Amino acid sequence: MNKRKLVSLEFDKIDLFPTTVANFKLGRDFTDDEMSFIDTLDQRGNEFNKTSTNSYVLEEEVLSDLKQFCTDAVNDYFYKVYKPSEDVKLVITQSWVNYTNTNEAHHKHFHPNSVLSGVLYIQTQSDDKIVFYNPKDLPYEFKKIDFNFTNSPSWWLPTGKASLLLFPSTLEHSVPRKETFGTRISLSFNTFWNGPIGSENSLTRLIVSGR
Repeated sequence: MNKRKLVSLEFDKIDLFPTTVANFKLGRDFTDDEMSFIDTLDQRGNEFNKTSTNSYVLEEEVLSDLKQFCTDAVNDYFYKVYKPSEDVKLVITQSWVNYTNTNEAHHKHFHPNSVLSGVLYIQTQSDDKIVFYNPKDLPYEFKKIDFNFTNSPSWWLPTGKASLLLFPSTLEHSVPRKETFGTRISLSFNTFWNGPIGSENSLTRLIVSGR
């Protein structure tokens, strides 16, 4: 039986509706006051690691500079990617600190009631990473020559100290089991609209006012 020979064809590749993950750099070390505050927060158990009991850490004065950095990054992403035509912005709602020790992990999840979510990496080790899951994953499996952003069910990114990752809150993600010694510390937050969205003519108008 003759195998069909694959024909090499030229085509224009068009990636419709991509999911944007943005990486921002803080550009400085964390201050002693910031680290002291983060290191001494009360903690509670999560599914496979720990989080701070304080879920509004960016409202604390000691982290005001970090809040401004995160807010600026969020709205830079928002205006460059979504390009709103009206005076609407995103504001940070809840914010908390995650602590992941050796042999701990962070379960697969997404962030409800949020538009964009962010993770600011406070303390990392060489093997630290975050895994994102393909929201367009196909319901079948086949062997692949190699993996790319389109055919992979998941994709991991390295995490670096003082870097901030922003992504749509609906994008599922997790942290694999940490194998190296030390504590991985990250600060996560959610956001929501502040201002007018939608259209009166299409009956979708909503004016959200918040902080």
